[in-house]
Amino acid sequence: MANSVGRKAIVVLNLSLIIIAVNCGHKGAPLVKDRLRPGLKKVASLNNRQILFSFSEGLDIKSLKPEDIAITADSQALKIITVYPSLSNAEIVAVTEPQKAIVYNVSGTVYDSSENKGIFKAQVTGSVRPDTIAPIAKTYSQGSRRDDITIQFDEAMDTSSITIKILPGKSFTAVWTDYRTVNLLPRDSAEVLRNDTTYYFLIRDCRDLSGNRITPLITRVTPDTAYQPLYLRGKVKYNDTLAAGGWAVLSRDRPIGIARIDRGEFLFEVRDSLSYWTDAVWGDRHGRAEVRAGQENLVDLKPEKFDIDSLIN
Repeated sequence: MANSVGRKAIVVLNLSLIIIAVNCGHKGAPLVKDRLRPGLKKVASLNNRQILFSFSEGLDIKSLKPEDIAITADSQALKIITVYPSLSNAEIVAVTEPQKAIVYNVSGTVYDSSENKGIFKAQVTGSVRPDTIAPIAKTYSQGSRRDDITIQFDEAMDTSSITIKILPGKSFTAVWTDYRTVNLLPRDSAEVLRNDTTYYFLIRDCRDLSGNRITPLITRVTPDTAYQPLYLRGKVKYNDTLAAGGWAVLSRDRPIGIARIDRGEFLFEVRDSLSYWTDAVWGDRHGRAEVRAGQENLVDLKPEKFDIDSLIN
């Protein structure tokens, strides 16, 4: 009996030693806190309103503030309107008032994601080259289960320039949360989107701080939580040639949808397979045709000036 107990004790001891050895062999290295400070690698003027800063690592974007960066020349400060990340969090763009072709002193503080503080000083030559690149809607709300729209642009915008049209008719207001992000919200309770309707938001006339306009943007919204859409497709031709661009407006009693004509085709999301009317405009050509979901639809254009704005307004 004693020998049996002794053998069991030896087996348990050996197993314990094996477990300890295995755990020690796979023990990870102790965690090390990031103590490296972010450093400025490069600064360059992109145009007369934008200066790009490149850093050695990603920054804490939420902590970025225009007042944390100074740009001066001959004791005169160049006003910074806003700052935001560029292609990555390691690059930021400072939007300034118009620059001069002189050397500016730049200095400031930034923080990385571990709250390490980086202090930088450098020089950059200002640019007088204008910004001619049109802004882009980088992200925007679309699809089902929505009752508002949020749009984020790729650069700072003129927050007084946006024009919104909603079909079927609703009235929304633009609320900018920063220079790049705008929320489109109902003006009052009567303008809240209905659950049984698909809405088309047309956003246009929106400009960046240099006056460059966006390409008009259309996005569809349906507040329904369980909605299976039908798609109404069609083609637009002029003398057997597909329209290279233009607009199509869908109507039934009143305008209820708008779409861009892309390579001669338009697409609408509709609620039923009954008849609608589509007005198509391409330059100084206009056509109108009865259309339905699930069938081949064709709108033939004729030489005729037609104002889409007068139709949707």
